Amino acid sequence: MTKLRSLPLCVLASALIAAVCAPTVVFAQQTAPNVRIVNRIDENQLVTLKGNVLPAASLANDRGPVSSARPMQDLVLVLSRSPEQQAAFDAYVESEYDSGSPNFHQWLTADEIGERFGPSLTDIATITNWLASQGFTVSHTAKDRMSITFSGTAGLVENAFHTSIHNLSVNGVAHIANMTNPQIPAALAPVVAGIKQLHDFHPHPLHKVGSVVQFNPELGKWQRSGTPATSAASLSPLASSGIVSTETATPRPLFTTTSNGFVENDVSPNDFAAIYYVQPLWSAGTTGTNQVIAIVGTSDITLSDVSSYKSTFGLQAGSAPIIKAGVNGHDPGVCASTSSTALCGIGDLEENTLDVEVSGAVAPGAQVVLVTSGYNSQTNPTNDPIFDDAQYIEENIGISTSPVYGAHQMSVSYGLCELFEGTSGNVTYYNLWQTAAGEGLAVFVASGDSGSPACDQGLDGYGNPYSAQYGLAVSGLASTPFNTAVGGTDFSWCQPAIVQSGSNAGGVTGCGTSNSTPYWNSSNASNNSNAKGYVPEIPWNDTCENPIWAKYIQTVASFLSNSAGTTPEQACNFIQNDWYQIYQAGNPVLAGLVDTVGGGGGQSNCVVNNADTVQSNPACTKSATSVNTGSSTVTLSGDGWQVPSWQTGVTGTSGLTSRAIPDVSFFAGDGGLDSATLVCLAAVGGACTSSTVANTALEIGGTSVASPEMAGVMALINQKWGAQGLPNKALYQLAGKQNYSSCSSESVSTSS
Repeated sequence: MTKLRSLPLCVLASALIAAVCAPTVVFAQQTAPNVRIVNRIDENQLVTLKGNVLPAASLANDRGPVSSARPMQDLVLVLSRSPEQQAAFDAYVESEYDSGSPNFHQWLTADEIGERFGPSLTDIATITNWLASQGFTVSHTAKDRMSITFSGTAGLVENAFHTSIHNLSVNGVAHIANMTNPQIPAALAPVVAGIKQLHDFHPHPLHKVGSVVQFNPELGKWQRSGTPATSAASLSPLASSGIVSTETATPRPLFTTTSNGFVENDVSPNDFAAIYYVQPLWSAGTTGTNQVIAIVGTSDITLSDVSSYKSTFGLQAGSAPIIKAGVNGHDPGVCASTSSTALCGIGDLEENTLDVEVSGAVAPGAQVVLVTSGYNSQTNPTNDPIFDDAQYIEENIGISTSPVYGAHQMSVSYGLCELFEGTSGNVTYYNLWQTAAGEGLAVFVASGDSGSPACDQGLDGYGNPYSAQYGLAVSGLASTPFNTAVGGTDFSWCQPAIVQSGSNAGGVTGCGTSNSTPYWNSSNASNNSNAKGYVPEIPWNDTCENPIWAKYIQTVASFLSNSAGTTPEQACNFIQNDWYQIYQAGNPVLAGLVDTVGGGGGQSNCVVNNADTVQSNPACTKSATSVNTGSSTVTLSGDGWQVPSWQTGVTGTSGLTSRAIPDVSFFAGDGGLDSATLVCLAAVGGACTSSTVANTALEIGGTSVASPEMAGVMALINQKWGAQGLPNKALYQLAGKQNYSSCSSESVSTSS
C-alpha cells in the first residue's frame, strides 16, 4: 500500500522567505461563448444524470412517497463548460501559478470567470425559462455561471426531473431522498451537468470533543475530571443517519493524577506559536495585518467567547470577528441546542467558535469573518449551507461594501465522502474550488476525522467493534485539485503503560508532568502556554493501530495475564475479541480504540458511482476514466480526480495516478495522548472566565482545528508577500527539497 505523507511542517516557514513578483498580465482572448443548447426541448427525449442515488435511499429505509406539495427549496442545477472553455480555463488557472507566465498571480473575479469561461447568457436564459415553465422559481445564477439556484415542490421536481422523492427512516431518523436518478431533456444536456442534491443529507462538522478542563493555579496546569465534554456531533440532526459523523468519546488513559484531577499538556495559542515557530514572525510584525480570513459556518457565535479566549491566552485584542449571518436568507442564529433533532445544534456552535478562535490566534492581526447560512426548513432541509457560504465568499471578493472584501483565505471544517456526495455533488465542489483558485482564494478543507474509510464515519457506536462497509474513501469537499486538504497529527511525547505490580498496580505511568520536561515546562506561563518548542508528531490515530496505543494495549494484556501479541494488528484483535472483559476490568478507555477515529486521508476514488435505482446498492465505478459534465469531460483516474502535476516528486507520492490527500497537517489530537487544543465556549462549560468556576476551557481536536489554523498561516504568508492563491504547488516544491531522514516529524527537534 502506498504511504501518503502530508507536507513536513518543518518546511512551512520557508514559505515566508522568498518574495514573488507579478509580471504584466496577458489575459486570455476574449470571445463570446458559443450557444450550446441548439435543439428544441422535447420532454420525451431524456438523458439520465447517473450516479446520484444515495446508499441510504434503499428499499429497507423506504417509507413511501412524500407529499407532492412538500417544499423543495434552494436546489442547485450544476452547469458545465464546453470542452474548449474547460481546457482554456484549466490552462489559465495553471498559468496563474506559473512564475514564468505573464498571467502569474493575475487573479480574476467570479464575474470575469463567468464572462470568459462560463456558459453563454443565451444558454443561461434558456435553462432559466425551462425551469420557470416547469413551475420553479429561480433565485440566483452564480457569477461564474456554473450553477443556478431554484425552488419548487416535490411534485414539480418529480415531474420535471422524472424521479421520485420518498420519505426514509435511517437508523430511526427521518430523511427524504430521490429514489432514482434524475433525468433532463436531452436538449439541455450540453450545458446541464446535474442537480447537486435532491435529499437532506449534508456535509457535517468534523471536530472531536475532549473534556472541559480547569486551570489549577497551584500546579500551574490544566486539569480534567476524566469526563468528556458534551458530545457534539451526536447531537447533530443527522446523527445516526447512516452517512454522517456521530461523536464518540475520546480514548483517554488519564495519565497523571493529582488529588484534584488529571493533568494535561494542552495546546494554547502561544503553545502553537512555539511549536510551529510562529513567534519570530509575530515579533517581526507578521501577524496577518490587513488580511481577511473567511470561515464557512452553520451557526453564529457568541463574541464574548472570543474576547475571553483572547484575554485568557494573552493575545492582542485586535479586531472583533465579523459575523455575516444568514447569507442565503436563512440566519441560523447561535445554535446551542443539545437536542438530537435540532437541525443546528451545539456541535455547530462548537465548530464555528473554534474555527474563529484558532484561525485568529495564528494570525492575531487578521480580520476574521464568519459567514453563516442556515437550513431552509426545520424538517428535512434540501439546501447545503456549506455551498451557500462558499459561493457567497467567492462572489463578494473585490466588492468594497462586503465585509469579506480582500479575503484570500477560506477555511471549511465540514466533510462528506465522495460516494455520498454523488456525482453531481462532487462536480459542484470541483467547480466551486476551481473558481476560488482562479480568484486567488486559498481554500483549506479539513480532510476528515475517521481515518481512511471516510464514508463509515460515525456508523459504529462507542466501543462496538465495527467493520467498515464502504472501503477506502475520502471527503468529496477535500479531494479536488483546487483546495488544500488539511490533515491531523498527534504528539508522541509520551508512552503510557499499565503498572504491573506493587501498590500502584493497574495504574498508568509513562506520561504526565514527571516526564514532560523535554518538551513542556513544569507550569504554564501567564499566557497559559508551556511548550518549550517543537513537539514530535505522528499521524493522529485514536485506534489500536497507533503504535503508541498498541504498546499500551500490550501492557494492559500483560496485566490481565493475556497476550496482545507484538504487532498493532494483534493488539487490535485483542481489543476486539476481549473488549468487554477489558471494560469490566476497569479499562473502559480501550473500548474506543476499535472505533475509526483519526486524520482522514487517501486517494480520490469515487467521483462517479454506479447508482441507478434503489435496486442496486451504489458503489464506486472503479474503471471510470472521466466524468461527463454536460458536453465537457473531466479526466479521472481510477474514478478519482487526476493527480495534479504538482503532486509528484515528494516522498509518499510515487506511483500516484489520482489526487491524494492530505496536503499538509497540523496537530489535531483530542486529548487521547494527554494533549488537545483549548478553546473558550461558555455554552459547554468552557467559558475561560466565569463568576462560578474560574479559568475553564474546552479541549477539542480533529482536522477541523488544523484547517482554520492553516488559514491563519496563509494570512501570515499573504501579508508578507501578497495574495499567493492556492499554495499547493509551492508547498510541494518545498516538500520536494526535504527528505524523510532529515525532516522526520516523529523525531525532529525543531520546526524551524
